[in-house]
Amino acid sequence: MVYESNFSVMDGQTNYLYQPDTAADAIRKVDATRGEVYFAATREEHQPNSRTQFDNIFSYSASAKGEHLFKLGVQWARLYYESQYSVRGDHYVEYRDGVPLQVRQFNTPNTSKNVAQVLGFFFQDSWSVNRLTLNLGTRWDRYVGTLPAQSSPDGRFAPGVSIPETEVINQNIGVWRLGAAYDLTGSGRTALKASYSRYALQVGIDRVTSVNPLSTGSRTCPWSDPNGDGIFQTSEVNVAQCSAFSGGVGFRYADGISWPYSDEITAGVETQMPGAVRVGAMFYYRTNRDQVGQRNVAVPTSAYTPFTISVPNGPNGATTATVYNLSPAFTSANDTVRNNDSFLNTDYKGIEFTATKRFSRAWQMQAGLTIGNNRGGINATGGQSGTADLNDPNLTQYTDGIVGNDSTVAFRLSGSYRLPYEISLAGSMVANNGYPYVSTYAVSRNLASQAGVALTRSSQTVFLSERGDERLPNVTMFDIRLSRAFNFGGGRSITPQLDLFNITNSDVVTSYNSAVGSSYLFPQEILAPRIIRVGFSLNF
Repeated sequence: MVYESNFSVMDGQTNYLYQPDTAADAIRKVDATRGEVYFAATREEHQPNSRTQFDNIFSYSASAKGEHLFKLGVQWARLYYESQYSVRGDHYVEYRDGVPLQVRQFNTPNTSKNVAQVLGFFFQDSWSVNRLTLNLGTRWDRYVGTLPAQSSPDGRFAPGVSIPETEVINQNIGVWRLGAAYDLTGSGRTALKASYSRYALQVGIDRVTSVNPLSTGSRTCPWSDPNGDGIFQTSEVNVAQCSAFSGGVGFRYADGISWPYSDEITAGVETQMPGAVRVGAMFYYRTNRDQVGQRNVAVPTSAYTPFTISVPNGPNGATTATVYNLSPAFTSANDTVRNNDSFLNTDYKGIEFTATKRFSRAWQMQAGLTIGNNRGGINATGGQSGTADLNDPNLTQYTDGIVGNDSTVAFRLSGSYRLPYEISLAGSMVANNGYPYVSTYAVSRNLASQAGVALTRSSQTVFLSERGDERLPNVTMFDIRLSRAFNFGGGRSITPQLDLFNITNSDVVTSYNSAVGSSYLFPQEILAPRIIRVGFSLNF
């Protein structure tokens, strides 16, 4: 029997600051269509945070109808996160392709405090009997999120908020792990593997911050800069046309909300071949369920009216798109409920082929090929998100698409070779099809008026394709390293090394500006250029 006990404390602070030469009255200017930002960074923020953790684990090995390795443990953690947030002038000004569009107003300055406590118990057994090995386990976790008593002062655009200590979420979940490996021939060279497991979503402090009424939030107000000075004045907007504040104000959890989880099924085979080579093939099926999304129940889907807009460009040139206009009566309404939402369900299916050659005869190698995709509900942020209003049909036109940076085909190869004079040559190759992106179009009030519609919001962004229909170019990249160790006795050595990254100097685009406008599909990022690095390591 072995007993392990671990106690740890992480306590620190992260700071985000304006550049030292930023003027005290500088107001951030953003043109998302052109991909341009002027005058100031996003904010000044200080984030004191800590994590205290205490783990205790018992391990016990026994022989009873096979060999067992039992583990029983309890884990406890307390998480704390604080945000001290301010924005110059408490607002940004935002443009669309050089034309004033809206002002984004913040409920700053504010300070939000958040606490979570997590308690978990687990039991597992690794059981080997004859040619069969079973990995069995179960786990139970509890999460309690609390808002300490706190308050914020009145801001330029939002009143101050004070709250007493409040428990905002209390959840628990039980999960399991069932895995089996079978020695097919009895020689220890070929194994059949399979598993069926459920995993709880990894938890963090975000479960509390997402409903903290003192969290930083913003609202947008239509703004055309009537006097043309590029400076926002309060008299230049109609507050009745401003949206509701995002952030914690007006956000809450539904009663009985469930802990999100993922089910995974795997099956495959691995075999040892002559020449110190191992090859394998594994199938994966993974689901995400009970994901937490949010819906503004004060603004039902019926509050939106569809209309058609002409789009000057897109994945297939000029086209049309359906836009949903919010009824003016619902502009500032907000009662956002966070709850499990089937729209955010995802399913991954894939197969992975691997090959490994252990070091012998002066060389070794690893290779892998993965084919698959991850699909689920997507919204106009360009991917899956639990922070968009799923009652807004502009965000849910495509109920199925590629989720995340998902390459349907990805290949990896790496290895090394011992040259004469004990010089080591190592290299790697990475090849995959490009990540998906989505073309979007921002419809302004002026554009909507051409379709005979008085747009309630200052702008409405719409999808132009299902995510996965458009992809960045395929990526292929090679790196190599040359090195040679010189030993001086007593365990001391020096190893000069020469690294060459991206040796073909590939300039494949890895990010486009996907917003239709004057800079539509302009490259925003390419692969890093060829880099030659000379260095050494000293061991003593």
